[in-house]
Amino acid sequence: LDVVPLNNQNSGSVAVNGSTVSGRVFRDFADDGAFTSGTDTGIADITMTLTGTAFDGTPVSVTAVTDANGTYTFQFLPAGTYSIVQGTISETYLTDGDTAAGSTGGTVASATSITDVTLGANEDATDLAKRVFAGPTINADGSFNTTFRLLVRNLSLEALTTIAVTDSLAGAAPAFGTHVTLGTPATDAMTPGTYTLLAGPSGTCAGLQSGYDGSAATTVATGFGLAAGASCTIDIRVRVQPTSPLPPTLAGGGRYRNQAGVTAVGALSGQTSATNPQLTDLSDNGANADANNNGQGNEAGENDPTPVAPAYVPGIDLEKAFDLAALPSPVSPGELVRFTFSVTNTGNVPLTNVTLAEALPGALVTGGPISLAIGETNTIAFTATYPLTAADVLANEVTNTATATGVWTTDGSGNPVTVSDADTLTTAFADIALVKTADGSAISTPPVPGDLITYRFAITNRGGVVLTNVTLTDVLPGIVVNGGPIASLGIGATDVDTFIGTYALTQDDIDAGEVVNRATASGVYGTDGTTPVRVSDESGATVDEDADTVVSLAIEPEIRLLKSRDTVTDTTGDGIIGAGDTISYSFAVTNTGNVALANVTLTDPQIVETGGQMPLSLAIGETNSTYFRGTYVLTQADVDRGYVENSASATGGAVNAQGNPILGSGGAQLTATDISDTGTNPDADGSTVADPGGTETPDGEGDTDADPGNDPTVTPIAPTPRVELLKRLTGLADTNSDGLRNAGDIASYAFTVTNTGNVALADVTLDDPLVAVVGGPIALLAVGGSDSTTFTATYLVTQADVDRGFVDNSATVEGQAATTIGTPILDSAGQPILASDVSDTGTAPDGTIVASPATDETPSGGGQTDSDPTNDPTALLLGADARISLLKSVASIADTNGDGVRNAGDTVSYVFTVTNTGNLALQGILVTDPLLTVLGGPIDLAPGGGDAGSFTGSYVLTQADVDRTYVDNTATATGAAVTETGTPILDAGGDPVTASDTSDSGTAPDGSTVTDPETTETPDG
Repeated sequence: LDVVPLNNQNSGSVAVNGSTVSGRVFRDFADDGAFTSGTDTGIADITMTLTGTAFDGTPVSVTAVTDANGTYTFQFLPAGTYSIVQGTISETYLTDGDTAAGSTGGTVASATSITDVTLGANEDATDLAKRVFAGPTINADGSFNTTFRLLVRNLSLEALTTIAVTDSLAGAAPAFGTHVTLGTPATDAMTPGTYTLLAGPSGTCAGLQSGYDGSAATTVATGFGLAAGASCTIDIRVRVQPTSPLPPTLAGGGRYRNQAGVTAVGALSGQTSATNPQLTDLSDNGANADANNNGQGNEAGENDPTPVAPAYVPGIDLEKAFDLAALPSPVSPGELVRFTFSVTNTGNVPLTNVTLAEALPGALVTGGPISLAIGETNTIAFTATYPLTAADVLANEVTNTATATGVWTTDGSGNPVTVSDADTLTTAFADIALVKTADGSAISTPPVPGDLITYRFAITNRGGVVLTNVTLTDVLPGIVVNGGPIASLGIGATDVDTFIGTYALTQDDIDAGEVVNRATASGVYGTDGTTPVRVSDESGATVDEDADTVVSLAIEPEIRLLKSRDTVTDTTGDGIIGAGDTISYSFAVTNTGNVALANVTLTDPQIVETGGQMPLSLAIGETNSTYFRGTYVLTQADVDRGYVENSASATGGAVNAQGNPILGSGGAQLTATDISDTGTNPDADGSTVADPGGTETPDGEGDTDADPGNDPTVTPIAPTPRVELLKRLTGLADTNSDGLRNAGDIASYAFTVTNTGNVALADVTLDDPLVAVVGGPIALLAVGGSDSTTFTATYLVTQADVDRGFVDNSATVEGQAATTIGTPILDSAGQPILASDVSDTGTAPDGTIVASPATDETPSGGGQTDSDPTNDPTALLLGADARISLLKSVASIADTNGDGVRNAGDTVSYVFTVTNTGNLALQGILVTDPLLTVLGGPIDLAPGGGDAGSFTGSYVLTQADVDRTYVDNTATATGAAVTETGTPILDAGGDPVTASDTSDSGTAPDGSTVTDPETTETPDG
């Protein structure tokens, strides 16, 4: 707005210090002479003209055009005096007025000024357009999706603020129903008469409300503003599940309609919907809510609701069927015909109040009404019955029509609108009979597979309608039926030549003792639409019978018994198969005859049966592999022999299908008996015999009898001699009683020999590379026997052992497999079978007892293990112990000045005695004394060695000593431990092992000799 329209040009003096002059032309809404961002707006495309005179008198005239922000710039200007004139403004309400004051519309204040000019009011306005932007799209469940687009516009000359858009969706039709919140709005099931938001409001408008639901929360957007002439859009996506039936189509179109609303406030003028009706507006359908473009949206004809017209198409399909199976053959008047109906909703809208009507007089319809969801088919709701009349029977058919009707919506008056479908069915009646005979003259005695049975068929048309395409089927697997179909079979006609069948016997038939089968004849007598309607009959011996045709076969009872070794179990848990262990047997009993067997029993003289507590029955061809079980406990004699063998027998009595005994010519029941054949080979694994009946399997000694059907079941028992040796330390004698483990001490050992195999051991000997073993051999050691007294040994510890720190060694035991009476058991080459073992230790290196030698890994004397807990060496730790003892004694005191008094200048002489009190040699022994210089050394000492002359020293008394009245001091002896060969002995960290000692006194303070320095406490000075 140009508040002062007469000041469109001006002039003045400007001091130009730069080369650029710029400014802005704008609408000064605040009327404060300054550009206010967010309120004032620039005016584009205004031609600005700058004229004047440069500092040197040169005239200047240039132009510039304002940009979108109203800004203009004059560049490269010299210093001078200029004026700027505004060009023509395109907006008519901003057009410059006359330069001379008028005489009306205000008060003439002077020749150039008018005051109190009355201007027309600035009237703000907004409008709201709403249209269906996408859809409606109908979903598979009958709901539909649609997107509304709302266009909010500012028709004012000023900015609008506090704009609020509301849109209520909830309510009965034509609203969208009750709002529901779904976990997955696009796919979750919905109750009819509900709607949900597919997403929150979106678009270019600010202030969108994410909690909007169109029901409890109807505000779509609020608190936003629009500049003059600006607009923004809002999209609302809705999914609606209509009521059933659908709402009626509205007079203005569509089944639903909806209208939103908008309110706003003038940013500068403060106008509101309360003072300006154009600042509130109900939405108009379409994309332009100001159709007459007069700048006002809230007026007649521009507030039309937005209709929603989902394209629902109803559909229904009726299929009618005649239940032929419910009618007897032939039919007679009064018989009830039963009809069934399949009704399907083929449209995209649910159907309610679905009913069915029959046009046939006398027909009774039951069921309904029902509702049908989209795509739903109902086959059980409706049935109809109809009593046949004589005319129906005479005509051999019934024709009738049924109609299904469903409601899908209502009209404008609330009346139901329906969709219907009719189906017409013609049903004809017929009757057919089949007689079947069997010719078994070609069957052998006894029957064998491949023997032929010939079947003949007589087909009669017993109905009142000609039959066409007469066919015959026989359910017997493998039967071959030749002939047919019969093109036409007249009323009352019989055909005996067209069809003939042949069947080859199988082993199953022979096992069953009979061949049973039944055929079916079928003919066409009408159609249901395009589907042929047939009549059929199962065969029998007469036209009125439906029964199996049975051909009996000869009876021959037979049984076969197969005995197999299942497992050999280490019952004793010693890891080998021997006396006390268990063999498990299984028995496969097979009925190899052609009759059933009952009271099947099994006899085995050797085993303990663990199954078969009730009599067993076997059908023809049946094999039972689980009923009979048995176990046998091995004896030592079996192990010494090297195998176990035996046979069993099975017996069963012949019975018929009812379980009654089948008797022979003498009146006794026919029976079948068999001595077992073996199902496993006489090998260690008990491998399966592929063809027991055709394979000759040898007995335990390797013999056969030329009959492959009665071979004994053999289990080889391999002689497995085993022995275990346990060596343990029983003591260590300290022969020199020095309290140390050193050379010359004696270790004692004991040995325990145990027979852990499955046969006795003879001539058991023991060898130990370290010691001389005393005792043995053991003449015979029984299975499981143990000897702890026969073998002993002692060992004299050497200095090398002490230097090493331990003694390790193992022994070896060996014995020969023998029977319980000592007879040698030889291998297949005739050689003795030997068993040996390297000893395990029964004592730990520290001499303690090992609780479980076989499972405890005991380290060697050096701390090594090999992950085998059964061969650990017997170790004796000697404990490398380096020790030294030093004795310092006063040898004499020389009276140097001869005055007979001990005073300064006199000399004290000392001697040192060094002793190796450890169990290791010491090398490089030195004696040091802080008071004096020790002469002599270094020396070496073997364990127990001593030296009393190598080290000496002397000390000259001082006056301080005389004043103190005594001289006190001690010396230290140190040496390094070495082996017998002089090799340094290192500790676990790799450092040399040393021994040191602070001297004890060998003389008393009065100079007398201390007799036993180690046990005598001598006082200091």
